[in-house]
Amino acid sequence: MGEIKSTLDIIMEKTKGLTVTKEEKETFRKKEAEGKVRGLLQRFLDGFIDLERLKNEIGDFGDKHDGIMGEALLRECMGRMAPGADNTKLLDALENALGLDIAPIQKILQDYNHDLEQQRINRQQVIQKKLEESGISGTAVIPNINADQNWIRYLSEMKKGFQEKIQKTFL
Repeated sequence: MGEIKSTLDIIMEKTKGLTVTKEEKETFRKKEAEGKVRGLLQRFLDGFIDLERLKNEIGDFGDKHDGIMGEALLRECMGRMAPGADNTKLLDALENALGLDIAPIQKILQDYNHDLEQQRINRQQVIQKKLEESGISGTAVIPNINADQNWIRYLSEMKKGFQEKIQKTFL
């Protein structure tokens, strides 16, 4: 009777003659670094590890991977930043774990936050006026801007523009 082969045996048999190119090895290293950074950053943001541990783990792993970890941390932090959100921990990670000058990022965030607040006020006034024209008014009437489709669309476009600007500036 024939021998039953495990999945691993079959895979090993089929890949016996294959080799991995330098480019493929580099891609594997980048994906590994990105996964490690994503996990570390999430643990930092959730409060399971402190900034010092994040810095040490990035540094320890990064020593073996020629700066790939730093690049991955920069990309991950930039991808998670959003105007109107609390970006303090992300900025701390960039400044302390990477030694990055965060002043330009703070300026971009400040500008977008200012614009966001102005647009929020303007949109609330427009909604308030539409409600009044419909016969709905009074001191208890508060426009729900978060349910307004125009506002949702504006936020999406604004966040996209913000991401493009910081990506272009720092990556």
